[in-house]
Amino acid sequence: MEDYSERLLQETYKQLLETMEQALRLNKEKRLNLKLPEEGFSKEYIEIASSQLYHNFRDRIATGRFEINQDEKWPVADLSSKVLSGKAYIMPDHDEPVVGDLALQEMQEAMREKVTDLAKQGDIAADVFDIITAKWLKGAKHYEAMVNITADDFLKARGLLPKAGGSGRRGGFRDFQRKDIQQQIDILSYTWVTVDEMEVVEEKKGKREVTKWRGESKAIALTSRFGQIRVDGSTDAFAWRVRPGDVFAKFLFGPGRQTALLSQKALNYDPYRQKWEKRLARYLAWIWRISSGRTQEGLFVKTLVNAAGMEINKARPSRTRERLEEALDLLQSDQVITAWQYESFNEEITRKRGWWKEWANSKILITAPYSIIEHYKKIKNH
Repeated sequence: MEDYSERLLQETYKQLLETMEQALRLNKEKRLNLKLPEEGFSKEYIEIASSQLYHNFRDRIATGRFEINQDEKWPVADLSSKVLSGKAYIMPDHDEPVVGDLALQEMQEAMREKVTDLAKQGDIAADVFDIITAKWLKGAKHYEAMVNITADDFLKARGLLPKAGGSGRRGGFRDFQRKDIQQQIDILSYTWVTVDEMEVVEEKKGKREVTKWRGESKAIALTSRFGQIRVDGSTDAFAWRVRPGDVFAKFLFGPGRQTALLSQKALNYDPYRQKWEKRLARYLAWIWRISSGRTQEGLFVKTLVNAAGMEINKARPSRTRERLEEALDLLQSDQVITAWQYESFNEEITRKRGWWKEWANSKILITAPYSIIEHYKKIKNH
C-alpha cells in the first residue's frame, strides 16, 4: 500500500510538472495569457511599517534590550520617544493566570530565557517581524485580516537556499533552521506592547487630524499553528496564521498609513557576522521614510554606532571606526546606499589621546538610492 501511494504521488507530481511546463511554453509563445504569481520577497525592497513605535520595538527585539529588574514582574523594554510613551513586556497571556509563588517563579524564568535567546538571535526575530508585516501588507484587505506563512517562507525571504537532494538525502530546508524560526515566532507571541500615549493621524470630516492614542496588544496576533507531531506528543509548528498586533496593524490602512521600503539586503545579511550592516540598513530605511525623500542625511557617528546596537571601544576606538566604515562600504557596494563620506573630519586628531570623542560627534553624509528618493518624493507630492 505504501509503495502504491508513493508511485501515485510521483505520477501526480510528474503530470503536474508536465502541465506547468506546457502552460509556460504556451505563455512564452503568446498563445496563452498566463498571469504568473509574484514572488513575495524577490524584489529589491519590501514594504514594512515606518512608525516610531514599530521602529523602536524592532530595535529592542533585534538588540535584546529588555531589562530584568525588581521593579517589574516581567522583562521590559522602554519604547518611549518624543512622540510616544510605551513599553514592551515578555510575559504570558492576560488570560493565563499564574497561581502560586513557585508557578510564578517558573514562568518568570521561562520569560527570562526568551530574553537570553533574543540576545543571541534577536536579529532573526526582527527579520521575522519584518517579513510578517511585509507579507501582511501585501495581502491583507483589512487590519484584522490574517495571512498564512511557513517557516520555509521566512527562510526564503532571508535569502537562504534549501539543500539539494540526492544520494538518498531529502532536499529542502533542515528542521533546525525551521526551529530557529519557530523560536522567534514563540518569543514574539509572548511579547506585549503597551502604548500609554502616541500621536496618530486620523481622518475626520475629510481632514487629517493629529490625535493622542493609547492601547495594548501582542506584538503579533497568532490564531493557528501547524506542524509535525513530536515523540512526546507536542507539535513542532512550521506554519502559522498570523498578522502584526493591533498596536501596529490598526494604523497601516487608510489615511495616516505609515509604511517604508526596506532593502531586501537587510534580510539577507547574516544575523551573526553582519549585525552592523543589517541594523544600519533597517535604521536608514526608517530615516529615509521620515525625512520624506531628502537626498542626503547627515548623521552623527555616535548615532550610527547606537543604531547598530554597539558601543565605541574607548580603549581601541580605531576598531569601532574600521567596523563602521567597513559596514558603510558594504552597504554602498550592495546599493543599499549610494554613497557616504565624512562631512568634515581631520585625520590628525586620531593621534591625540581620547580622539574618539571628537570622532563620535562628527557627521557622516549618507546618500539614499535614487529609487528610494523618487518613491518618497511621489508620496510627498501626492
